[in-house]
Amino acid sequence: MARPKKDETGKRYGRLVVLSRRGTHDDWNVRCDCGRETFTPGYGMRIGRTKQCMPCNHEDTRKRAAERCEAKFQNLAKHAP
Repeated sequence: MARPKKDETGKRYGRLVVLSRRGTHDDWNVRCDCGRETFTPGYGMRIGRTKQCMPCNHEDTRKRAAERCEAKFQNLAKHAP
């Protein structure tokens, strides 16, 4: 017999706030702090894998890559003749 599903409505996971269950599976409608609404599996939120919407995730990835490049070039400039 399956376990009863927990009600995650109103809980916060990273930048996501759970709005409601989506269907009968473990999918949830969520709202990101940026205002976008989407859905995500509950398991990913509970284990910490899903913390924000996909556009925010891509934006953070681009920022980190730019910071790494900048640091690398500054380091190269220090050692240039």
